Amino acid sequence: MTDPDTDFSDIEALWHQQSDTIPVIPVSRLRRSILRARLMLALEMLVSAGGVIAGVWLMITNAPVSGLAAVIYAAGCGGLSLWSRLRHVGMGDEALMPHIDNAVKEARGRLRGAQAGMGVCCAALIFVAVMAFVTVLTGRETGRGLVGMALVCALMPFFMLGSIRTMLRAKQELSALQMMRGEHAGQSRAGID
Repeated sequence: MTDPDTDFSDIEALWHQQSDTIPVIPVSRLRRSILRARLMLALEMLVSAGGVIAGVWLMITNAPVSGLAAVIYAAGCGGLSLWSRLRHVGMGDEALMPHIDNAVKEARGRLRGAQAGMGVCCAALIFVAVMAFVTVLTGRETGRGLVGMALVCALMPFFMLGSIRTMLRAKQELSALQMMRGEHAGQSRAGID
């Protein structure tokens, strides 16, 4: 006989019970996220273009290695930005499946964005290492420049942790949406608020 104070079988049954409720997909949230993704893409492309222009200017003036590193870094970051956000398309009709498909694309876009963020962080560390090497090699090191490089290296783990957190959340949402997609195949409008 079990003691009622230590019998946790009811709690264990609740813990293992599957939820029958299906989360509702707010269409307004999907539309806002699509607009936000498009604005971020435009901003990232502007920053990448500015980096390429600054790198070309450095190559023309008197720092060809630094300029080349800046052009490669900015072009790579622009390419990663396009790779992560370009597939994110607009809304379809008001049926449920296009919204679920769009939410899946959004989650995949966030996952690609987090992966691209990790790539940009790694590229930034390589870029800073090249810049530090060139600075020390040429003997033109300034305290301000080295402090800036150290600051980039110190902040990079926080950006990487943010990308990892976003990646994990996107993977969880993607698996939930894939399950919803399988459950709602063939339905027309249920579940939209």
